[in-house]
Amino acid sequence: MKNGTSKTLRLCSIILLILFLFYAFALLPQPVKAANTKTAITRLSDPYGVAVTPNGAQVYVTNEGSDTVSAINTATNTVAATIPVGRDPIGVAVTPNGANVYVANVGSDSVSIISTATNTETATIPVGNEPLSVAMTPNGAYAYITNEESDSVSVLSTTTNKVVATIPVVSYPGAVAVSPNGKYAYVTNEGSALVSVINTAANAVTATVPVGSEPAGVAVTPDSEHVYVTNEGSASVSVIDTTANTVTATTPVGASPFGITITPNGDYACVTNEGSDTVSVINTDTNKLSATIPVGSYPDAVAVVPSGAYAYVTNVADNTVSIISMNTNTVTAMILVGYEPGGAAITPNGSYAYITNGDGDSVSVISTATNSVTATVPVGSGPYGVAITPNGEYAYVANAGSNTVSVIRTAANAVIATITVGAAPYDVAISPNGEYVYVTNSGSDTVSVIGTTTNKVSATLTVGVNPFGVALTPNGAYAYVANDVSTTVSVVSTASDKVVATIPVGSFPFGVAITPNGAYAYVTNVGSGSVCVISTATKKVIDTITVNTEPYGVAVTPNGEYAYVTNADSNTVSVINTAKNTVAESITVGAGSYGVAVTPNSAYVYVTNDVSNTVWVINTDASSASVTVTASATANQTPTLWPSDIIIGAAIALVIVIITLFVSKKLRIKKADSRS
Repeated sequence: MKNGTSKTLRLCSIILLILFLFYAFALLPQPVKAANTKTAITRLSDPYGVAVTPNGAQVYVTNEGSDTVSAINTATNTVAATIPVGRDPIGVAVTPNGANVYVANVGSDSVSIISTATNTETATIPVGNEPLSVAMTPNGAYAYITNEESDSVSVLSTTTNKVVATIPVVSYPGAVAVSPNGKYAYVTNEGSALVSVINTAANAVTATVPVGSEPAGVAVTPDSEHVYVTNEGSASVSVIDTTANTVTATTPVGASPFGITITPNGDYACVTNEGSDTVSVINTDTNKLSATIPVGSYPDAVAVVPSGAYAYVTNVADNTVSIISMNTNTVTAMILVGYEPGGAAITPNGSYAYITNGDGDSVSVISTATNSVTATVPVGSGPYGVAITPNGEYAYVANAGSNTVSVIRTAANAVIATITVGAAPYDVAISPNGEYVYVTNSGSDTVSVIGTTTNKVSATLTVGVNPFGVALTPNGAYAYVANDVSTTVSVVSTASDKVVATIPVGSFPFGVAITPNGAYAYVTNVGSGSVCVISTATKKVIDTITVNTEPYGVAVTPNGEYAYVTNADSNTVSVINTAKNTVAESITVGAGSYGVAVTPNSAYVYVTNDVSNTVWVINTDASSASVTVTASATANQTPTLWPSDIIIGAAIALVIVIITLFVSKKLRIKKADSRS
């Protein structure tokens, strides 16, 4: 016992250091499995609930983190629409006729109703405190909504969209399911390890069934004879006989089971295990496990298509949807792109969009035919700007974090060269003949000129302070550079590699695009919420167009009729009619809209949203009454852990050890003094 205290302290310090090292390792980016990439869905933010339309054509996923619902086309497994709803949407259910979707918004104490025909919110209905789950009666006449904080169930008439009854239940009601015969609704009460049985004719609780610890999910078999309940606290599933309202079997599953659904033929129950990142498949004849399927991180909800062929699983922690083949009990794949998508460029043939992922140090390659990611290419640190050579063979990517430019061969989607340029390179433009690449270096107030034959810097030009956007005239004679801090545009002669004009514009100019005829340059002014139109003949501003707040990216359609401007602060895209230089339309897109690119046929516009980690696709078809968003590809790769993060953490751990040793020494001195 002589040195017991000091030994204990030293032991504690060692344990603290080991725990920190484990923590740091866990934060490091993990390699992404390159499994099958045939079918998958990406996320918006924190996907939770999932429901399938009766015809199996659409899957609706609630995104709690972005207050939206994603409508997924099951034929292409791409997001067909992203629908704003209330705050913190969780539960979701589709009416039996497939006409409407009901969404429980926990944060706004309401239920949103979405029309599946238009994929828009048509009504918002107040219910109890923190509505969590939704279930429809088989005839579609009523929706049952659990209100977690008010210990009640709201009964909503789908005819009037009004609450017709409020039923008290026990403690913290979570999930709800209505029996296929429509006679009963079953509600899990997480706080009391009970399931409440509601008679739907009387809208009253007629029985309470004890189950396992912390019951979470609930599902009823197609014959209405059995109810399956996930017990999050006891890692099991309770099977209730609906005739006797008693538990007849308990099946062990993975850690923290949460969501559950029964296959349409009633043969299997699929259970999401949040603690073990798996889905358990239970044979309902034997009530034994028939398969355990690894999925994404923290799987929450699960739904099966009417044919029973596929199950869709939402993975909250990595923001994905896993698609399981029920025939093979395997995940077919997941689409992975990176955090903070920024730059966008379309190949000359219009087949692919290249999207830089600023916090994922990668480039996502999206097929414009399917709007799905076909490749993810690792590049340098903090990539933003991207441009593709006129022959479509190479993509040049500016890596702001590593002061380099990555050269990607598009045939192989692999980096073939890395070129050192100035500090914090940001944007990229390529000459029409494909011979030179112009890169703005925002940290060194310069533009690097790269020869594409040698992939070496042939010239470095000094421009204004903090250059960001760059664009070349169609004849290749001039490069226009937006200088953010000096509120100017530098006009560079590509023949002499010198600045021949400096044009004052609005506050904090950022993006720049030139019309196909070379007559005008459009410059976004982030600080003044405007776009300046420059005449390339006079090199003067001839018009200033007010758009929404914080305009960043700009792209002109190849037919020259419109300029599309991304407004990061208002999550919109302003559509400018270039003949009139007026805003023709404002389109709501994802959060933090940033980069923008147009397909060669002017039919589609790709918009990157760096806050919601999405890419939205806008249909520009002039025959439409309005421009509509047709798809979104989204992001979920592990964020970069910078070296500074590790250094700071290590320093903290070292300080802890030093303090511990110091205290240990003081204690030894104090003990010695007391003995003397």
